[in-house]
Amino acid sequence: MKKLLICIITLILVFSLSSCISINKKLRIIGNTEDIVAIDVYYIDVTNEKIVTETIDEYEPVYSVPADELVAFANKMETIIYKKNYIIVPVDYSVVFAPGYIVCIKFSDGEREIFSEQGTLTHNGYYPEKYNGPLSWAEEIESFIR
Repeated sequence: MKKLLICIITLILVFSLSSCISINKKLRIIGNTEDIVAIDVYYIDVTNEKIVTETIDEYEPVYSVPADELVAFANKMETIIYKKNYIIVPVDYSVVFAPGYIVCIKFSDGEREIFSEQGTLTHNGYYPEKYNGPLSWAEEIESFIR
């Protein structure tokens, strides 16, 4: 009886530690929108390359938001829906962002927030999230830069 109980408890523990919960949430810019000094949109077309705040400057933006439209663009960005996955097992995020559009918001204090289809990167860390809107990520971002 003890062996059966130990097996059941072990199975429950294994299943509880390898679960995943998904919740839809709106994109949230952590920094103050009044402190935004630049918003650049990049198109990264390379695979298996780690994109972080230190390497984003190696790329040329495909669009830079005009200074008088920064807050309006940031407000539009906050309408984007992400699916937040809460995964309890460790996950390797060696490739932070896959190819596609990346939006980089720069603040007056030097901080940056980077948004992509696969998640967000802020001074607080990387948040693995998946874009979950009615359009594709590319269509969504292209609608903002037209």
